[in-house]
Amino acid sequence: MHAATLTNYAERNLPTERHAQYYGARARGGVGLIVSEAICVHRTAVPTAVAIRGDDPASLPGLRRIAEAVHAHGVPILAQLWHMGRQQLWTPISAPWAPSPVPDPMSATVPHEMSREEIDEVIAHYGATARLAREAGFDGVEIHGAHGYLVTQFLSPWSNRRHDEYGGSLDNRLRFLERVVEAVRGAIGRESVAGLKMNGDELVEGGIDIAEAQRIAARLAGTRALDYLAVSQGNFSKSLDAHCPDMHFPRLAFRTLARGVREAAGGLPVCAMARIATPEDAEEVLRAGDADLVGMSRALIADPELPRKAREGRAAAIRPCIACNVCWGAVAAGKPMLCIYNPSVGAEATIDADRPPQAAAMRRIVVVGGGLAGLEASRVAALRGHRVMLLERGPALGGQALLAARLPGRAEFGEMTRWLVRQVEGLPIEVRLGAETTVKTVRTLAPDAVVLATGARPPALDQGPGPVHVLSSWQAVEQDGKVGARVVVVDRIGEHEGPGVAELVAAQAERVWLVTPLDVVGPYVNYVSRIGVMRRLLERGVAILTGSELVRQGGREVLVRNLYSGQTRRLRRVDALVVAGPNQAETALLAGLRAAVPELHVIGDCYAPRSATSAVHEGHRVGRLL
Repeated sequence: MHAATLTNYAERNLPTERHAQYYGARARGGVGLIVSEAICVHRTAVPTAVAIRGDDPASLPGLRRIAEAVHAHGVPILAQLWHMGRQQLWTPISAPWAPSPVPDPMSATVPHEMSREEIDEVIAHYGATARLAREAGFDGVEIHGAHGYLVTQFLSPWSNRRHDEYGGSLDNRLRFLERVVEAVRGAIGRESVAGLKMNGDELVEGGIDIAEAQRIAARLAGTRALDYLAVSQGNFSKSLDAHCPDMHFPRLAFRTLARGVREAAGGLPVCAMARIATPEDAEEVLRAGDADLVGMSRALIADPELPRKAREGRAAAIRPCIACNVCWGAVAAGKPMLCIYNPSVGAEATIDADRPPQAAAMRRIVVVGGGLAGLEASRVAALRGHRVMLLERGPALGGQALLAARLPGRAEFGEMTRWLVRQVEGLPIEVRLGAETTVKTVRTLAPDAVVLATGARPPALDQGPGPVHVLSSWQAVEQDGKVGARVVVVDRIGEHEGPGVAELVAAQAERVWLVTPLDVVGPYVNYVSRIGVMRRLLERGVAILTGSELVRQGGREVLVRNLYSGQTRRLRRVDALVVAGPNQAETALLAGLRAAVPELHVIGDCYAPRSATSAVHEGHRVGRLL
């Protein structure tokens, strides 16, 4: 099952052709069932203009186009019905509705306490939205009752403090959901599917835990009004990282929640989800009896053809999801959903990442640099029919990504590199490792076009006076973090690199300080993963100094200054100073190649040091241009 995933592809709260192409591609890839992204049921449920308003008749044509695109491949689709309640992560200036005036833990917004009349109004809109989805051709609906949204806010004693018929006992806290289910059933009838996505555990003290989830499941199963339960976890608090667990979580991390709900559901089918990344993971969940259905989201974003490839015995060809949460980060920032290394996502109408159009004429292409950008450019150019030679100075392909995969808990990052390398090795691409490339050597190859993808290098560092060892974050990783007992890490990038190195060093150091001129640690790490970053740093005892810059180091002291107050602080008895960024573009060949070759493309970090997403997407774009 394609689990619901917000895409931010709507325009003025209306579905678009981009939605139809996205869902159509997943249906074509062989998935068994699609649950649409969250569709807003009421004016108070709308976070941004890029979310679909499902109670607006103007959405009908777009929803119908989505259903048709999915049905064209023989796949059913359900519409997920959503009200976010108090959780104003995106728009804290609005006036959210909730069962109780308990502040949203993410934005601190105090919601409006819903009156009985307003409760009736929202319930009616659930029914109206379900009716519109059915009219559009959807095969049913899924009520979003997880992640701390409005349904959960009524169900959970952590958020529901009412003293009327909607609060207090489980009977009362269930009343809102039971009435929603009744309204939905009345709108779509028994011939259509009605499911519920629910919390197996909110992972907050005083909230829904697995025992309470089992009681809820048993009660709902007894009504015989629902066709399945999908089990998720976490809410929009500091447990949000569990809602969309990244690569620091083990595979199948929350399978026991699905099993627990299934044990109480009296035969009602149950769907497991979260960190089910591969066909093998899915089979394990089913074989063990944890669930009847398997929900995948990020894995089907990374490769919409995962089910078909698995069915055809081509599992090695699946582009593996690395649980980097780049997709979630884009959505949470209000941007269109994308994938770190599947450029087709959200562009299915124009881009097929695995089947680019054939070139009009075969050309000889030389790619200099075997990092992510160079690998993707080589792969796409070869698929288009060009003769490609890939030159890499190092002993292995992968570039900086090889170092990134050595940070604590980020080994899965290497799956992206390994997939790209396998694709390159399986194509007629001549790869030369250990190649010290010069302008002269490139010119002697007589290329029609050259792609320069030489990446970046760490900043130049001044050792300064005294015994403190100054080294780059790259060097610290190469030494497995064994750089000293008392270490200062300076992070000037704001991505995973700085805190990851601090965590690596802290695993064996006596004292670690993380100093950054930025206002928070890792501001460019997606928020859901940043929760885990902060938790691990604090558990390791790392002292964090934000809004602070390095002034100088001398003797065994490092002097830092707060950028707001100007106050200085001396960090004493320091053994090593590790600096993360800013990296510098590796452009030694640029001027010479520009004058020596007929066509030159500069991509990735050697154009400007940025993210892995930028590198892969640029590599793909240039591969299609050649």
